[in-house]
Amino acid sequence: MISTLLIKYKWIIAFITSLIILKIISWVRNKINSDIEKRFSSTEEKAKVSVDLFGRFVQVRPAQFVFDSPERFYPYLFNKFNRYVIAHQFKKSNREIRFVFEAFPNLIHLKEKDIEPMKIKFGVSGGRKIVEMDLNDNFSNLRLIGTMGIGKSNIAKILTQQVSNAFNVVIVSTKISDFSDFKNQGIELLNPNKDSDLERLLNLTNELKTKIVNEENCRTWIILDEAIKDLMVHGYEVKKPREKIKETIVENINYFLSLGRKFKLFLLINTQDENIKNEAKLDLGKIGNVISGRITNQASADLYGIPIGIAQRRDLTNGKLIFATQSNRECFVFKSYLYKPKGTQQ
Repeated sequence: MISTLLIKYKWIIAFITSLIILKIISWVRNKINSDIEKRFSSTEEKAKVSVDLFGRFVQVRPAQFVFDSPERFYPYLFNKFNRYVIAHQFKKSNREIRFVFEAFPNLIHLKEKDIEPMKIKFGVSGGRKIVEMDLNDNFSNLRLIGTMGIGKSNIAKILTQQVSNAFNVVIVSTKISDFSDFKNQGIELLNPNKDSDLERLLNLTNELKTKIVNEENCRTWIILDEAIKDLMVHGYEVKKPREKIKETIVENINYFLSLGRKFKLFLLINTQDENIKNEAKLDLGKIGNVISGRITNQASADLYGIPIGIAQRRDLTNGKLIFATQSNRECFVFKSYLYKPKGTQQ
């Protein structure tokens, strides 16, 4: 009997259920909107708030005092929605402010047809814009900062995949197996723990330095996978031939950091330590661009113009990273492309 009635009136029941759900959603939205309206109102002006149905933004017609510094309301909105605000826009004759929330796709792959020889595309920002750098545009090398698990090797592979057609690429890593996809693609893989590979790196950097002295283009990328750990020289080992080789390599790399970009010689230097001073004596302060996981050191964040609220975000892992440049103090969070071997990109 009951089942018969349910079947007979199923559309009515579905309609009533939908109305109840919509009423609950509306009540929750009104409660949220009411709280936000109080925060953006003054005694003279009452704010009006609308929340995007898909959660992309909050639009407010606020009291006048809000227009003086909309950024100071970002933390409030984060606490309210547990989502980061990445920008604000002035709407409707500048009387309304739209606070835009960060939104990333789950997985993103760089398509082979989108690769351009003098551009590097790293991923997608929270505003769904492609994060890219033009090597012709005064590019000043790149530093990757972060502990294991943030996606440094993935970024190195994404970069290698894009520049290998236009540049010679040298990858220096004790974990050569991580880069085995590039073994037969004309890319030089060197393990600094092997004496023969370390000597090859010395000879290569000497050759490139000679080219720069002679004002010749190098068209080379050097990727140092764990630069500080692999190239640091302990004081008591300075006289050993192997440590002398490391010292000369570091001297050459520092020379490249100063002059290399003019002659199309670029470096990607990966470090776990976020500090500028380091045991390898690499001149990291000359690197103008950084991709990083969470940064706790205020001085390191300040060097690249990264606000401490962004630098210390706890969700910076698994390919969600900070991109910042010293040249124009640009800084934002992005989701990196997920590396796929050549020929498998769609």
